[in-house]
Amino acid sequence: IQVLSGLQQLRQIAIHPRMVSTEVNESGKYEEMWDMLDSILAEGSKVLIFSQFVKFLQIIKYDVMQRGIP
Repeated sequence: IQVLSGLQQLRQIAIHPRMVSTEVNESGKYEEMWDMLDSILAEGSKVLIFSQFVKFLQIIKYDVMQRGIP
């Protein structure tokens, strides 16, 4: 069980470290995602984001609201 829990935490850290620890706010993957989203939204397109982790979707929701994206 501990091995599976550790693997789950590694997956979460790979997506965004804030999912495991509130002390870290930077993620290369997350910044790359925002670069792609910014270019897609600039074209006027809509985006649908899927994730296995509800916590990651909450992080995205918070950042979307902070950026004023409808």
